[in-house]
Formats: sequence, C-alpha cells, structure tokens
Amino acid sequence: MPNLPRPGDSDAPLVEIRRLSKHYGDTPVLNDVSLTVKPGEVVSLIGPSGSGKTTLLRCINFLERYDGGDLRVLGHTVGYRDGDERRRLRPDREIAAARADTGMVFQSYNLFPHLTVLENIVLAPMRVRGIRRREAVEIARALLARVNLADKEERYPAALSGGQQQRVAIARALAMRPRLLLMDEVTSALDPQLVGEVLDVMRALAAEGMTMILATHEMEFARQVSSQVVFMADGAVVESGPPAALFEQPRTERLQRFLQRYRSLHAPQG
Repeated sequence: MPNLPRPGDSDAPLVEIRRLSKHYGDTPVLNDVSLTVKPGEVVSLIGPSGSGKTTLLRCINFLERYDGGDLRVLGHTVGYRDGDERRRLRPDREIAAARADTGMVFQSYNLFPHLTVLENIVLAPMRVRGIRRREAVEIARALLARVNLADKEERYPAALSGGQQQRVAIARALAMRPRLLLMDEVTSALDPQLVGEVLDVMRALAAEGMTMILATHEMEFARQVSSQVVFMADGAVVESGPPAALFEQPRTERLQRFLQRYRSLHAPQG
C-alpha cells in the first residue's frame, strides 16, 4: 500500500476553522464554529442528527459554500481568495486542485455503478493527478488488498455488500493520496454485522497517521480512536476536548443528556 501521510515535525495545523457560519436561507446551520486539527489527529464530530456535522465536513471540502468566518486547509483559505475580504471565489481549477488534497467518504458510498471496483479507484488519480494507468492500477490493487478486497477488482458495486462498497469508497479516497480524510457517517447505512469491517479499516488508518475528521454515531469508536471529540448541537460546538474528558466528565447538560440517551439505546438487553 502507498505510504500514508504521517504527523510531521511541525505543529502547524492542517485545518484551522475560526467562527465559521453557514445559512440555508434564513436558517442558520453552522454558528460560530471553531476547530483546529493538527497532522495525524483524528477528530470525531458527535451530536444529534441535524446538528451541523455533515455541513461542516462539506464546507471543509467546499462542497458547500460558507457565509462567514475563516476556514483554512494546509494554510490556504478554502474556496475563496486568501486575504480577500470581499470573498471572491477561487477559479474552478484552483478549487479542484485544493480538493484533491482532501478525500471524502460519504454515507451512501457514491461509487459509479457502471464501473468495476478497479475502475472506480483508478479514475480520479488518472484524471486529476495525471498518474499513468499502470501506476494507478498498482496503487488501486495495493489499496484493495489493504481493505481485504483484492479478489473483488472486477466486480461491479451492485455485486458487493454495503460494507464492501464502503471499503471500496475508502480505497478510492486514499488512491488520491490525500493529506486529510473526511468521513461522513460512513457506517450509518450498514447492517450492524457489517459495521465492524469498516471500523477496522478506519482504526488502521488512524494508527498509521492519517489525519481524519469524521462525523459518527459510533461512540465507542470515537472514544477509542479520537485525538479530540467535538460535540455539536444546533449548528454550534457545545463542548470539545480529549475523549476521556467528554465521555467520562461531560461539563454541559446537553452533552450529558446526549450520552445518557445513547447509553440507554445501546444497553444490553435481558
């Protein structure tokens, strides 16, 4: 498998978000959100549905435009000209080039149904990175072996289980050799018995130094793997910090209620 990005000697943040805001019409969906992510960190976004987790991820990758605040990835303002108070958009080619450094894995896989597994993975490296097909195929096969799908390269997505499709989606994102990986509820559409195989891949990526920001309802995973956990509600960051602090000593009543509800839903039956 190709070498993954690892934490470097520099403590410079990979992602810097300051007072980010986003509205849909008159409805605020992100309100004064701030977050710093250093290379090699795993940041888990938790919170109820509709809390703004997905919108935040989509703003980081500029799949959604934001209205106010400062959002920087690798030191550059996302989507807009650096230092431009008028918020002029970057040209499409610059946005595409910046987005290539940020991989995103979606809840619904988003694989191309008419392409084989292998072709799904090699397409973007060839078109966006300009990698020759032979090298792209080598990278794809190494990644498929990494996610335990080496024997599925000629299959089409419809012939795979949900867990297998999601692992292909992760391999596809990694094939671009991103500096940052965003994951949006990547296990929520899976049957319970398939969740573990995807989480195992994510654990391995975290152990290898991949910088990740993920929205998740998998609380135990967030506790075990995260460098920091961010609890969001109503588009705002309510509480953030190391997982032990948030899960064992939540300061706010809102987080306490959220964790109590989660624990009651997942308590052993009998």
